[in-house]
Amino acid sequence: MQLSRSDVILLAGGQGTRMRNVLPDGLPKCLSDVQGIPFLSILLDHISPFFREARFLIAGGYGWNLLNRYLTENSIAKRSILAFREPEPLGTAGAISWLVKQVNFSDPFWIINADTLCDLDYGEMLAYHEASNSVITVACDGEFRHVGASVASRRFVDLIPRVDAKVDMAEVFTLLGQRHEPVGWFMTDAPFYDIGDETGLTKFRELAKSLFPKGGEGRMSDNRKESLPR
Repeated sequence: MQLSRSDVILLAGGQGTRMRNVLPDGLPKCLSDVQGIPFLSILLDHISPFFREARFLIAGGYGWNLLNRYLTENSIAKRSILAFREPEPLGTAGAISWLVKQVNFSDPFWIINADTLCDLDYGEMLAYHEASNSVITVACDGEFRHVGASVASRRFVDLIPRVDAKVDMAEVFTLLGQRHEPVGWFMTDAPFYDIGDETGLTKFRELAKSLFPKGGEGRMSDNRKESLPR
């Protein structure tokens, strides 16, 4: 599978409970303001050069009306984006299982948290995933902490339990271990940013001051000609 054509699922349905004191009521984390630019725009500008012909499939939930309006009214909608609203909070794995029923997507496909940004080499990660024949490959740092991106085969979706309650990825990884399914761990020391809590958002906002001016286009380091600072 060519990297540029691999579909990307962006998980944007989180409730944002750790952010309620710093974000306007009802605003999803992925639309957090960073130098006058929604974080989602920054994320897409950063990863789009890798996925030039891909579709971005956004699974939204909390703050759906604001997210959908933003995608509709702004130039970001000119990308190949399909946005879907979860009928209820489904968890990270449950959202993927539900989304596959809505649209047919590539094999393999990518799963990226819409509130994280990592300066990964996605091409190298895809090559590792295919060589290891894993059902899913997770990008992680030296302490095996997830850095917000995974690449999975369609078989991974079949292994997600079909239950009425929400299903998180941790539960699925427990099941994969019990079944001895191959899981890949792509180790990276690339810079990683998580705006999922107040501390992370503040840190990224400080970084952004040196990357683009107030109200800029959201492009980081001139379309990835330079790596993100650590």
